[in-house]
Amino acid sequence: MYCDADWCNKELITIDGKCTSGAMIFFHGNAIDWSCQKQQDVSLSTREAEYKQLTYGMRQTMYYINTLQEEMQYKATPVPTWEAYQGAIVLAQQPTVSMR
Repeated sequence: MYCDADWCNKELITIDGKCTSGAMIFFHGNAIDWSCQKQQDVSLSTREAEYKQLTYGMRQTMYYINTLQEEMQYKATPVPTWEAYQGAIVLAQQPTVSMR
């Protein structure tokens, strides 16, 4: 799964302050889901915008994993996840998360 968000890009950010984000999910090398949209609420930092997109991508990935396990008895393996922003990666690795 690849995911990214673009916070505070003057060309892409709209007057409402919401950033653009996207994700792409692969299954055996084939894209099975992708999204590119404006986030639903305003992010106050790059870390927050990237973390929101990472959690969205992981929710979508878990949906597909659960569907494959239930419908096809597919044995799930760890899902490689690519996130460019180090702050979001560190935040996602914490056992408890606070956006403060």
